Amino acid sequence: MDNCEEACKAGLMLVIQPAGLMLGYENSARCMKDDQVRLTMGNSLLHEIMPSLHTTKEKAETLAYRLCGELENAEKAADLTDLNALFAKRKGFISLIRNYSDDRFAFPPGLTGGLACLIMLCTGLKKRDGRYTLLLNGTEKTLRSCPELEAFSLLACDMPPETLSYAALSDQALWGEDLRRIEGLEESVAQRLLDLQILGVRETMKRMNDAIKEQRE
Repeated sequence: MDNCEEACKAGLMLVIQPAGLMLGYENSARCMKDDQVRLTMGNSLLHEIMPSLHTTKEKAETLAYRLCGELENAEKAADLTDLNALFAKRKGFISLIRNYSDDRFAFPPGLTGGLACLIMLCTGLKKRDGRYTLLLNGTEKTLRSCPELEAFSLLACDMPPETLSYAALSDQALWGEDLRRIEGLEESVAQRLLDLQILGVRETMKRMNDAIKEQRE
């Protein structure tokens, strides 16, 4: 898998996986049937991820079409309860966020919103006997073992959003760097964390979509 494909898949999963889990979906095929999730991912893919891949339009389109098809395919669908693959590809979505910021002197609302959802999800998990669980459609579900979740164990999803954003993004052991150094990211993530705390996932995704549209105009 080349860096372009890894970054594209990482970006797609960042947008849909944390939000999908919080909405009660266990795999990407079911998640992609949700109109709000699909719209958000589509807008982020078209206006953030593909331009930030820094490759030819033809290659980006071919890659995006194939990866989206895999996410929708019931047989190839990604297991959303396994966060290992997403954290393993964190350099990929970080590179997309940085490329977008460098190119446009702004933050990518879809990707940074996805990062906020990831932080909110990980800080809201319950730990019991060394295992992390969350409620999926009213049933407690155990996530697959993921060592990166320990980095969030001292944080809480109801912390002030500015404090939570600062603490999560500054963890160099987790991300490999201090993500606050990406211009506008800390403030963007803090705003989306506030939206998630007050409005919930769906309304936050609507706001992410509105912000993507505003930056296109």
